[in-house]
Amino acid sequence: MAQTNYYLGKIINNAGESEISLRLYITRDIRIRTGSGILVDCKRWGKKNEINIPLIQGEERDALLEKKSMLKSLTDHLEKLINTSENKSTIDKPLIEKEIKKYHGPVRKSKSPKEESFLEVVERYLSTHKLSESRRKNFKVIIRSLQRFELFKRKEGQGGFKRSFASLSVDILYQIEDFLSNEKEAFLKYPDIYEKIPY
Repeated sequence: MAQTNYYLGKIINNAGESEISLRLYITRDIRIRTGSGILVDCKRWGKKNEINIPLIQGEERDALLEKKSMLKSLTDHLEKLINTSENKSTIDKPLIEKEIKKYHGPVRKSKSPKEESFLEVVERYLSTHKLSESRRKNFKVIIRSLQRFELFKRKEGQGGFKRSFASLSVDILYQIEDFLSNEKEAFLKYPDIYEKIPY
């Protein structure tokens, strides 16, 4: 049975990260050391040679949990390859490095990030911040009002209308204000909006 130990590489990049290296025990005589392709902040590498996950919720915790999951998945992949190999003597460092590259997949050109709508940003804020129930309800009221405004604009013939930070302008703020102060007219004209998103 294959066994894998981890250790942190000695080279540290500008972000204070080092590559997690693998020490694979294939047989009593065959042992391979190689990089995993997974970088971690040196401050988050524990004495037990594992990633230390902070208790506080946030982006850093999410990123570290993802790296921990990737490391486990990569280890499982390599150990399965080793354990199912009929001839262990064919397993060498170039083969393992090739499998690690294949696991991480080809490097793709980064696409320009998808522009988030105003509501998506607010929803993300609500899911990541601790708020009292009354404040959370207030935010939900605002979100529903803006959703109705978006549906109203589409009904009025602006089908592609979607609030984003790039499209936000003084004119749109005036339109939102006008909509909120005359919402009764919108309700009478398009009651189906209020069936979808109740007042």
